[in-house]
Amino acid sequence: MSGHARPVSDSSLYPAISRLVSAGLLDRRTEPGASAAQRHTLSLTDAGRCEWLRRLRDISGLDISDSTRYFTVLARLSHLPDIADQHAVPRGRLEFLEQPASFFSRSMTMRGGTCCGSPAQAPVRE
Repeated sequence: MSGHARPVSDSSLYPAISRLVSAGLLDRRTEPGASAAQRHTLSLTDAGRCEWLRRLRDISGLDISDSTRYFTVLARLSHLPDIADQHAVPRGRLEFLEQPASFFSRSMTMRGGTCCGSPAQAPVRE
């Protein structure tokens, strides 16, 4: 879902398309072109659409934590027919963002200093 954000090489794209066609998720058709060249068109099969919607519903991991991937997902949420499923994705992102973030592990704390004044000392294990 995030191929637009970075270039995808032909050596990656065409094998991926072939795998999706073999799995029955994509339909590939050859149509006559405007000139001598034929056009290849791809469309989702019913199984492909179900899989795509399932992936949108069950979004997590990098698709929630990486902002570029997350915005890509947001742009496609309107394709989920159930409004509750649409709302679940931003809630998952919010849960991720509300988790305490720290450079240090849970067993380490900063000693001395304050957040807005004197410098803090090195971390000390508790």
